[in-house]
Amino acid sequence: MKFNKKGQMAGQILIYVLAIIVFSLTLVYGYKAIKGFADTGEEISYLQLENDIKSEVEKVQGDTMGTLKKKILQIPGSYRQVCFVESYAAPLGIGTNYDIIDNAFSAGIYDKNMFLVPPGNVGFDIGKIAVDMNGTDSECVDIVGGKVTLRVESMGDHVKISGW
Repeated sequence: MKFNKKGQMAGQILIYVLAIIVFSLTLVYGYKAIKGFADTGEEISYLQLENDIKSEVEKVQGDTMGTLKKKILQIPGSYRQVCFVESYAAPLGIGTNYDIIDNAFSAGIYDKNMFLVPPGNVGFDIGKIAVDMNGTDSECVDIVGGKVTLRVESMGDHVKISGW
């Protein structure tokens, strides 16, 4: 009995092609899963930042007037500044030098009062805050080494935030 060796070659090539396809699909799935984990981790970092600053504002606001605390926040991403916009009273003149923030407030959109810049499209509402008046109703604090140090002072029914 003699077997046909040509049929074995075609079957072997088919197995190699299937192995390459399975390997490629595994790589694509793995890449998407890892990217999804990284994106989720970044979202968690932003939520942690928002919760940290919001709870500090609420805590200091509940203290007696004049209470002063130093708050160091870890900032995710590669931002250069954190900008705060007056939300205790309606802001009159915004001058953050970031068009996204300035245009939103010019249009009457007051849903956020803390922004990570540049570009300024990541923002949070952290409660009723006031800022040191430097001619505008906003203040930007530099981020150094991925951290920002804030001065949080109770003003009774709101909180005053500035750089330390």
